[in-house]
Amino acid sequence: MTVLSFVEKVAMEQGDIIMLYRGVTMSGKNFFAFLRCDRKGVDKLKQDTMHSEARDLNEYGEVIYMDFLSDPDKKAEEFLTLYLRVEEEIADLEDALS
Repeated sequence: MTVLSFVEKVAMEQGDIIMLYRGVTMSGKNFFAFLRCDRKGVDKLKQDTMHSEARDLNEYGEVIYMDFLSDPDKKAEEFLTLYLRVEEEIADLEDALS
């Protein structure tokens, strides 16, 4: 896998970030993934991108969505919207219980 770029960051609770990761498999197939990363994972991803290194995506964080397209489609965007909404509701419930 080769990292082509990452574009989008969405701040979440506890400093986690959702990263949009675009890449190409060893066989040349485009893909993208939404990764939930902590600051350490984001830093590692940035460093590897600058050095054109490729790793297992799980080394950067949790893969929450992946597809073999070069860019997220409507289905992926709807997933991310729902995912973030649920995360926000969970955080609200945790705050209410504290």
